[in-house]
Amino acid sequence: MKENVFRGAAGPEVDDAWKSLGTDYLPIILPENEAEEYGLRLGQVKRRQDQGGGFFANVEVLHHLHCLNLLRKASHFSYEYYHSQGEGPFANDDEVIWLHFGHCLDILRQQLMCSAGVGVFGQYWIADPPGPFVDFNTKHKCKNFGAIREWAEKNQVTEEDNSRVEFRPGDIVLPEIP
Repeated sequence: MKENVFRGAAGPEVDDAWKSLGTDYLPIILPENEAEEYGLRLGQVKRRQDQGGGFFANVEVLHHLHCLNLLRKASHFSYEYYHSQGEGPFANDDEVIWLHFGHCLDILRQQLMCSAGVGVFGQYWIADPPGPFVDFNTKHKCKNFGAIREWAEKNQVTEEDNSRVEFRPGDIVLPEIP
């Protein structure tokens, strides 16, 4: 598999690459006249008027990448348990597991960056502990995941069919895993 810095083992170079995506960005400020357009409510956290006003908001795609980065950093916590089970991807040797993990992490990063949700999360005041906190309960126009899952379930091959592969003349052979 083609390596890139986002797939690497923990260390400063990999951490810097993830930070370069905006995973540690602070909220943005949306002008008050744009709040409704982004689904914010007038009662959500605002910047002081003497500082220019506007709403504090977090860009969704950056939050999603932040969460993915947290998963990357925390992934070792469950590794031993699943590795000891030896099922699915963990039936392979450590090198193959690592390649698979790096691929999964990176393809999710690419998808998040490609679809780049530009919705925003406003903030509300919280009584205990006192202070502002991000409101992750925002409206989204979602695809019908249930219908997609049902279609995939109905159209998946059987275990037996999955093992019936045959190389045919004209099939493309890549020199290495892409």
